[in-house]
Amino acid sequence: MANLRTTGVHGFRPACVQEQDLQAQGWKAYWASRHVHYSPHMQSWLWACHLWAYQQTRFPPLLERSRQGMRLSMLIQTDGDPVCDLLYACNFALIGLHEAAAATGDAFYAEAEDRLARFLCRIQVRSAAHSELDGAWYRAFDFRRWDYWASSADWEWGPWCTETGWCQPWIAGTLALRSQKTSLWDLVQKVDLQTHFERLRPSMLPDDVLEDRSLEPAAKGP
Repeated sequence: MANLRTTGVHGFRPACVQEQDLQAQGWKAYWASRHVHYSPHMQSWLWACHLWAYQQTRFPPLLERSRQGMRLSMLIQTDGDPVCDLLYACNFALIGLHEAAAATGDAFYAEAEDRLARFLCRIQVRSAAHSELDGAWYRAFDFRRWDYWASSADWEWGPWCTETGWCQPWIAGTLALRSQKTSLWDLVQKVDLQTHFERLRPSMLPDDVLEDRSLEPAAKGP
């Protein structure tokens, strides 16, 4: 609920909600904001949580604001780059395709997931000399050169850098879900949100705020 009520009309949150700003402006300023921040790796996990909560609560803003943010973010996709980003893209794409395939039964998503899973297994780091890197994935991979990728302009990220809490768990976790023949969506159904939601919603998002029609997004977005 705290994340939802600091999500703006178009489904986006600021990159960082600072304590002093929140105290000075109040949460309603964020709720009414028309802020747009095209950063799917930061926004999409919140949309996923909101959709999960909507499935149990049927609280419209959880669906409406997530749908709006996802629709706008699909304007930014481009293809053709030989460098595969494993920090912000391919790692999240694997779990996304896995969940899409499980939810829809569409062979298109299942095939894309299978191909990406095979690719990620092929580029997983193997090293006897560097045990600290063995089994990991680097932050990027150039499939045209078939080698890890890094840039001299890539501040604070050397060619052998990897994120143990960002790259690895999404890939390894999805491979585990595939092995268990289940989905993340199915696993989280065991958690009860409805009871807590009914208790917290009136104080976190009062009716008078929800009834304010001026906070509806424009028909064509921002």
